[in-house]
Amino acid sequence: MTVAACVVELPVRRAAYQLLPLSELRRISDWCRNNQVHFHIDGARLWEAAASYGADLADLGALADTVYVSFYKGLGGLAGAALAGDRELLGRFQVWKKRFGGDVNTAFPFALSALDGLDKRLPRMPAYLDRARKLAAAFANRGFQTVPAVPHVNAFQVILPGEPASLMAATRGFAHRRGIWLFNAFIPAGDPDRSRTEIVIGDAAEHYSDDEAVSWVEELLRQDPAVSS
Repeated sequence: MTVAACVVELPVRRAAYQLLPLSELRRISDWCRNNQVHFHIDGARLWEAAASYGADLADLGALADTVYVSFYKGLGGLAGAALAGDRELLGRFQVWKKRFGGDVNTAFPFALSALDGLDKRLPRMPAYLDRARKLAAAFANRGFQTVPAVPHVNAFQVILPGEPASLMAATRGFAHRRGIWLFNAFIPAGDPDRSRTEIVIGDAAEHYSDDEAVSWVEELLRQDPAVSS
């Protein structure tokens, strides 16, 4: 079997936003170059990953042949993304960008919001990471399980008792009663009685304390008949 390309997502969202060790990422990069295999980093959250690694963005991106970055996730832009790589390779992608509908008539609002995110939110990534770790510790101190136990980036999962549908209904009820939206979705956590959900730290986290956040989730669970009964 011939390997044509290797793709690594940083961090892996479906694995609770976990990162490969930087040493492992470097070994993958070396192997790909030694074996003439194209190495691509899905770096939609590369900004967050760099803060966790304590690595320079340029050095991190240089490990791969191409890197995808998002402007609307951690940076909070309106929309849009970029593909970084060498000039010759990117030139070959131009036609595919057009074929896949990547060209828009007016792009400057997206560019301006991306630049604003780079100016205002990129420098705050280490602070987001620190807050995520403190919040995960607060959940653990109140008996909740977080995945990973110590967040790798500014996001992590919390394991809650209850089925996804029941917890989602409780979330809507909590929002109606308190005017606070806690979670967007729940997925099964490996057994019928537990679910996973995500917490992502950004600017909105400035408006609540760790204790408030955990207390809201405890109130949510008391509201869920499947849990409180």
